[in-house]
Amino acid sequence: MTDLALCFYGDDFTGSTDALANLSAAGLRTLVLFALPPEPELKRLAGLYDALGVAGIARSLPTGEMEAEVRPVFEAFARLRPAVVQYKICSTFDSSPSRGSIGRACEIGHAVFGACAIPVVAAQPQLGRYTVFGNHFARAGDGAVYRLDRHPTTSRHPATPMTEADLVVHLQAQTALPVSGLNRLELDDYAVVAARHAGPLVLDALDEADLDRIASLIWSSDDEPTLFAVGSGGLSRALGARLARQRGPRRTNGVAPGAAPTGPVLAVSGSCAPQTGAQIGAALDAGWHGVHLPVERLDAGAAEDGVLAALRAGRNTLVYTALGARLSAAPVDARAVGTALGALVRAAVARAGVRRVVVAGGDTAGHTMRALGASGLAYAGSFADGAPLCRLFARDPSLDGLEVVLKGGQIGERAFFEHVRNGKHVPAR
Repeated sequence: MTDLALCFYGDDFTGSTDALANLSAAGLRTLVLFALPPEPELKRLAGLYDALGVAGIARSLPTGEMEAEVRPVFEAFARLRPAVVQYKICSTFDSSPSRGSIGRACEIGHAVFGACAIPVVAAQPQLGRYTVFGNHFARAGDGAVYRLDRHPTTSRHPATPMTEADLVVHLQAQTALPVSGLNRLELDDYAVVAARHAGPLVLDALDEADLDRIASLIWSSDDEPTLFAVGSGGLSRALGARLARQRGPRRTNGVAPGAAPTGPVLAVSGSCAPQTGAQIGAALDAGWHGVHLPVERLDAGAAEDGVLAALRAGRNTLVYTALGARLSAAPVDARAVGTALGALVRAAVARAGVRRVVVAGGDTAGHTMRALGASGLAYAGSFADGAPLCRLFARDPSLDGLEVVLKGGQIGERAFFEHVRNGKHVPAR
């Protein structure tokens, strides 16, 4: 066994940076890769880091394409034999039987890591996401907490609308594996129930103490086989803290937040979330230069001159495809959106000297980062819980070291883009 404590596959890029931030905060030296490197390089990295992640796009994939995306990563992780492998999901549990199926991910993990209980922990109290008696709740942009099927955003998600808040019922529609759950009053029965259950086991959590308790229940020592678990950044945070206490971290790789950029910031957004729409509106009101990129005409070249001129003039610039709602009835190709936005980011870095970039939208972030051809990210600080400042690794010297913030659609305060501009950290309410 290597000294590697934890590996994770993130089903989108914004969620992967959330795990990166939480593991780094726990004291684990963490690296996120954009693709699996050759086996010798992966083993070398396993000797340098306490935690390794692969940022993926499974959340946006049809279920039939998930095997090819996820299984090679799980198999590579299994050969490294870390204490824990986490399939990192969004704390709003975005998934369906036909797209981004968490149930299908459980089946792949079941095949790779063995027929045993798979703890499923969606709660992330830090972001206002809670599971109580198997039902999941999430705080909305207005500060109110809603059951998932009544949440103003998740219940109307354009790709995976959450019409069922009972996570056991929701998962049962996605997998042939047996699905069960333990509510908050039953958590101490975990060992007994897990010993006779070979499938997803949904666990309640209402606060950080619950998550710490779960981490202690599901993993106790390196003498055990690799634990395969499914969970949000809340689980990453709790497992990371437990592993760090058990093994002792070598050193963290985080730095204190608060640094402003050395020049103008470029933000690009493919998110349709109302919260991001409000943030874009606030940025435009604060003087950011706004550029609407219509999804029916994803011509980065046509927008490029205006974007570069604004950046060269020192203006913070925001390119968006939506303002909290789709501005066009045209069908949206997430890959095409990400490719177009990636081209604008590359041009802004190479030709306008931009050194800090924000990408908003989970699917958008994945395709934009892949379009850049970079290899990975390390943690550098935070502006909001769930949206850390990262530093990019890339062979292209103009991209290497670029400061990047990948933001989920429902993450951050209204003034989020201004906080990134001025280096201010605002924790979740």
